[in-house]
Amino acid sequence: MNHDKVLNAFSTVENTADLETKTQYEIQQSLSKYFNLNFVDLLPLRM
Repeated sequence: MNHDKVLNAFSTVENTADLETKTQYEIQQSLSKYFNLNFVDLLPLRM
């Protein structure tokens, strides 16, 4: 279930008009907002 929400968030952020001018932090914040709005569970980071 999270998979579709994550793909949708990435797609939405990817299609942002000014994506090329955003910093990495701003992109991460945008993704975080979409995850929070869509109740995406936090996933462990792989290193």
